[in-house]
Amino acid sequence: MAAQMAGVEACSGLTAQIVGKPSAWLAATIATRHALDPATTCVVGDRLDSDIRLGQAMQANTLLVLTGCTTQAEAAAAPPGAQPTFILPHVGLLSETDSKL
Repeated sequence: MAAQMAGVEACSGLTAQIVGKPSAWLAATIATRHALDPATTCVVGDRLDSDIRLGQAMQANTLLVLTGCTTQAEAAAAPPGAQPTFILPHVGLLSETDSKL
């Protein structure tokens, strides 16, 4: 990927920016474009390194669902600043969960 970015930069004369999850640019763009209030927003995903980090970059609550690549043990072992606000086995349980999410 780095070699491809270097090639694009060399050909365009511009500096590439990473804009995918969990970039600060993407977090700010999503929050602004959709007028999201971090206090009432919850970012849901199955990866600590992208989905949960994106929500944290937005200063929103985060919900890790255990249907993807991250396990309960990995979530528990994550450093305090990298842990999700909430964890559920799957999104189907959202309707049964406290409305504070």
